[in-house]
Amino acid sequence: AVAAPVQDTTDTKLNMYGLNVKAKMGIASLDLTGVLQRGKLDFGRGVNDTLANGGLNRRDTDVEGYAILVKVWLNFGKMKLGFNGVFMPGDDDPTDAAGDLGTQFDNKLTRFVAADCIVDGPQIITRRRFHTTGSGFRGENRCGSGNGDDNGNGSQILELLATYKVSKALSLAGNVSLVSSASKRADQDTTGDGVADGTTFKSSKSIGTEIDVSAKYDIYKGLWVRGTYSHLFAGDYGVANTAAGVATVDNDDTQMMHFELRYTF
Repeated sequence: AVAAPVQDTTDTKLNMYGLNVKAKMGIASLDLTGVLQRGKLDFGRGVNDTLANGGLNRRDTDVEGYAILVKVWLNFGKMKLGFNGVFMPGDDDPTDAAGDLGTQFDNKLTRFVAADCIVDGPQIITRRRFHTTGSGFRGENRCGSGNGDDNGNGSQILELLATYKVSKALSLAGNVSLVSSASKRADQDTTGDGVADGTTFKSSKSIGTEIDVSAKYDIYKGLWVRGTYSHLFAGDYGVANTAAGVATVDNDDTQMMHFELRYTF
């Protein structure tokens, strides 16, 4: 007998079709990437179709997702101004358990599926732009796709970026980022009938607004110091609806200050 696959060994058959366009005209430069994803996961059939889950005779999960990444820079010499956009779809169908890819009643996932990817985005959300230290923010979403749970259900990130070369050694950088989930947080469906047992979470898609400011100073070749401050003004994505007699708990803002001295030799 062949053992049913578990989540860590789910058979994945995904095809991705990508296109990257780069262009430069005068002071403006454009970098645009689009990825179309089609395929199947056997997570629904192999993991969730068990007697413990009611013997629901689940099929493979069809995947239909996409990702659009766009960045535009305007070069004014010492100062550069930019726009960054990340767009990935969500899927707010109810699931048996939060983030469970294989328990959607329609066996169809319209969210981009990726096990290991990193998008360029605001520091607290993606833990990439200025450093890789985690802030402890539970909604961190380094890939941008989310999983329908507390770290987003798809994503829509719109950013204004700026860099300024104060001197040969000192440079400043920062961004104001509007971060939203493409869909609301998925509700719960413990009976497998495709209908939520109750509207568990608010309909808000707003994860929040993040402001990052960073300064870097080159001391001499290979040695530099950087200081970064990040603040995420939290939105209402993922907040539970008020139950009878129980007050809803709002999301808290997240703040982080990071100092780094690095020598590369």
